Amino acid sequence: MKLICSAILKIDNFPVTPQIVGHVCKFLTISDIKQCRLVSNAWNYGSTPRLKAKTRTRLSLCRNDTSILEVIDKLKFSPVNVLLQVIADPSLNLPPVDISIFPMMRNVKSINVTYKPGDELKFPGNLGNKIIHAASPTLKKLEFDGHSFPRLAGTIFPKLLSLNRLVLHVISETTRGLECLLEIPGSLRELNFSVNFQVDDRLEGKAQLDWKFPTFPKLKKIKIMGDMVTGLLGFETMPSYFGPIEYNVCFPVVEILEIWSCSDAFIPLQNQIQVVESVKRIDLEGMRWNNVAHYAEMYIRMFDIFPNAKESVRKILDDLLQHSIRFGRCRKMYHM
Repeated sequence: MKLICSAILKIDNFPVTPQIVGHVCKFLTISDIKQCRLVSNAWNYGSTPRLKAKTRTRLSLCRNDTSILEVIDKLKFSPVNVLLQVIADPSLNLPPVDISIFPMMRNVKSINVTYKPGDELKFPGNLGNKIIHAASPTLKKLEFDGHSFPRLAGTIFPKLLSLNRLVLHVISETTRGLECLLEIPGSLRELNFSVNFQVDDRLEGKAQLDWKFPTFPKLKKIKIMGDMVTGLLGFETMPSYFGPIEYNVCFPVVEILEIWSCSDAFIPLQNQIQVVESVKRIDLEGMRWNNVAHYAEMYIRMFDIFPNAKESVRKILDDLLQHSIRFGRCRKMYHM
């Protein structure tokens, strides 16, 4: 492939359109696409969109002149996939920066944000929020590595109407992070978050928290990791009413359930007759092992609830059985 590309690139005025160049670049490596941009204006025009689609641009937002100039230069390239690194170095005693000098990207498809605690409140974080806000009409994937995303609640989350995938790592160190769940747009097709937080001052003396999940009519995959301190986990079955899960209302087309915390809340109550044919795969972790018979009965019910996910349900049941056998052997060996 490289030999062919090198031969093509040596031909002057190669009679192809930018559309053909773009199609050819789908099969090339990133280094070859960069070479294509050097052939001519037409080749540059046709190959640049493919280069943007295949690469992720790192924007290190910090407070020094070199970083600012570098970020401005990269923003002018109008990247499609962006990694925002927000770094606020307190040792740099620099004057305020006018955020308006930074050009905004208008066709961004994915943004991954990494913050350090507290940095989202300083200049780099404000610039990062502005970048996300400008990209909101076209943004399809948004991922946060940290607990700073609640700062976007109320302003940016409702604007993410094109968002397909949302990943929230370490949802918050306080319960204030839970509030943004109700603002996540209904267009979402994948929701992936992990939980690790402390109870905040507003809930002092309360050992458990109530969670509320809005309706996601297009959601295909939901993944929850971590340890949810929970009192009641409610699902929106009617406007502003939250109760036990009803899949035909809450997640009517969901196909994959990976629930590693409060898994039992995602199993319909025994007195509810629900058949969820859309679900193809289930992975439930974090179940309590102190009542094997109870959970074995629950898993057996899942064969009827999720008829098209029998293989994954059977695997969960096998894991429970193996755990029970190991636990029994350990007890027997202990008494010996």
